Amino acid sequence: MNDKEKDKETDKKTDSQTDNKQTDRQAAPRPDMPPVPRDYNEPSYSELVPLKSSTINIFKSPIFYLVIFTGLATLVGFDYMFELMQRPTEQTFITFGLLSISYLLALLLLVLFIYSRTDKPFWVPLLNAVFVALLLTTSLGIIYFVVFRGILPGGEAWTGSNDFFSAFIGMFFGAGLMEELMKVTLVLLLAYMSLHPQTWQPRLGEKWFEYLRVRGPLDGMLLGLCGGAGFILIETGLQYVPGQLKSTYEATGDGGASMAYALMLMLPRTIGGIVGHMGWAGINGYFIGLWVARPKDGFKYVIYAWLGTSALHAMWNTSNFFEPLQYLAVGAGGVFLVACLLKARQIAMSHGRYTDTYGSIVVGADAAADAPQPAAPAAAPRANPAPAAAPQANPAPAAAPASAPPAAAELRLVFESATLPVAVGPLDLSQIPALAGATAAEITQHPVRADVLGLKNNGSGDWTATLRDGSLQTINPGRNIRLANGVKIDFGAGITAEVLG
Repeated sequence: MNDKEKDKETDKKTDSQTDNKQTDRQAAPRPDMPPVPRDYNEPSYSELVPLKSSTINIFKSPIFYLVIFTGLATLVGFDYMFELMQRPTEQTFITFGLLSISYLLALLLLVLFIYSRTDKPFWVPLLNAVFVALLLTTSLGIIYFVVFRGILPGGEAWTGSNDFFSAFIGMFFGAGLMEELMKVTLVLLLAYMSLHPQTWQPRLGEKWFEYLRVRGPLDGMLLGLCGGAGFILIETGLQYVPGQLKSTYEATGDGGASMAYALMLMLPRTIGGIVGHMGWAGINGYFIGLWVARPKDGFKYVIYAWLGTSALHAMWNTSNFFEPLQYLAVGAGGVFLVACLLKARQIAMSHGRYTDTYGSIVVGADAAADAPQPAAPAAAPRANPAPAAAPQANPAPAAAPASAPPAAAELRLVFESATLPVAVGPLDLSQIPALAGATAAEITQHPVRADVLGLKNNGSGDWTATLRDGSLQTINPGRNIRLANGVKIDFGAGITAEVLG
């Protein structure tokens, strides 16, 4: 190869390398360039395939489990229906009844859960339904029967009396006091645990303590409602429905009529639970939760509620003597239940403890990816730009940012040696020598509620917060603690601050 050919070959390699560099520069976006916005006229991949979306979590939605339960109940229900048509047996009918009662109760509870807007996982209150069912079907509940129907005047000699006053006393002790206590026993235990976080949080661990603790009336009320549902399932499904089936068959000898009468009894006893067993237990749960939130003299109101709901229970059970008693029991219980539910929700909302999603919709930066972003206004052309240093005779006051939450101007972090204002953005810790350079923190704003602020741990060590109810919470690096009046934060090294506002 002569010199001229070598020069041509060198020029080709140089041109090829130059082209490759230009291609690489075009393919790789500049790091300071904003991402290309998506075309909102076309559906995104997560909108076409919702299961792949990072902004929803179906496993945290109670609707998902209700749909699964609906599918299973439908299949099993058809199987038992055909079996009853071919080989009717008492046990098959009882199983069918339990399945039907469970589904009706699940619908009632779902409506109440969604309306309450609780942020508790929906399975936590259901633990009380399981607990009550165990009390009624195992030897765990014997002590209640011994005390209220053996020692106290709640036995059959009283409840079966033909005298109204004797029957009412028997129902008050044997049905009212005993059954209302059974439905909230677990709520009382969890409330006691919640009032002593220093003892129980280390034993259970922070995660499980947060799951189980009763923070206020709404938590207690939902636990009580589920306890009432568990009671209805066992009492109606294993006592009243089979009893009606047996008594009707003995009187008529007609199996079809017996099943029809038993199903007719099952419906009002189940759906009526909202103004009966579920409602009374929900009211008691409200006052148990209020006791936790307001410990001073709070327990006496738990006693008053227990006596009051037991009296309503006794009125319902003795309404065969005087029919208007059933209207009084249902009316008073229903009205008071709704009032308690509304107040419990209002208290929870005032503390920021509510949600519409149960965590099934992910709110935050990831969720913002699917939301259209407003275009930034174009900069106006400047025909005759003024000198940069030109002074203004009467400068207009700077407008306050529209997104600044009201709490930002009210809260402050009070250390032993300094007070720091709370405003969205990095927190200047230079005034705290022991923290400056060793701890990084940032005031953050809730992505949905502008009036809720948090303190984010941007350092490398854990913080410990003492909440207003006395419970402890660890704030790991990268996590937030909600700022509210009375919260105390231990940054380590003996440095603590209290949120005041």
